[in-house]
Formats: sequence, structure tokens, C-alpha cells
Amino acid sequence: WLWAATNCVTKRVPDLGVVSFATVMLAAAYALKMTSGHTSDIPKRDEMVAARRACFWSCAVVAVNYLLGIVLVPDVGFRVYCTIAGVAFFMWGVMWSRAVDNFTVTTHGRLTGGEP
Repeated sequence: WLWAATNCVTKRVPDLGVVSFATVMLAAAYALKMTSGHTSDIPKRDEMVAARRACFWSCAVVAVNYLLGIVLVPDVGFRVYCTIAGVAFFMWGVMWSRAVDNFTVTTHGRLTGGEP
């Protein structure tokens, strides 16, 4: 995130990474708040569903940002970097949302019916 912000300030080049990585930081803070330190006050199921969605979609936003890099920048090396990073962020989003889902199942029992 700092690298993207530095590029915006020093090179005067717009970098969507400032926004997309900020969404990941916000989702992480929210998910941590919902899943840590709850010894007596278990978070509500709908809060956990919101944390799960935030985890996945924030990583998906970063992956789309890298996809834009693949499409817009002709440098092959940069495209390889964007491909690897984009796939990694998408996979992290899936794994992260599953981790929150596992916490939800542990605290609220098996999720049933509809999209969690």
C-alpha cells in the first residue's frame, strides 16, 4: 500500500492499489474484530457473513486491479508479476473467507440454507 501511495505522490501517477489495498486492510480489521477476543460475546452470524464477504471481495478488488495491469501495461515482466499477484490475491480471498466461515461454523454451528 505504501508503494502505491508513494507512486501517486512522487511520480504523480495514479495507482488504484492505494484504494484496492485499503479495502483489504479494512476487511482484515473488520474480520479480526469479529473473530478475536470473543470469549463471552460471540459475534452474530450476520456479522460473520459480512466479514466473510468483505474478506473475499476486498481480495477480488485487488485481483481485478492486477488484471488491469495485465491489460494496460505492455511490459511482459510486469504482466507476469500482475498475473502471479492477481491469482495469489484471488486465492487468498477464497482461503480467507473460508477461514472466517470455519470460525462461524465453530461458533454458530453448521451453516444451512441460502448463501452464507
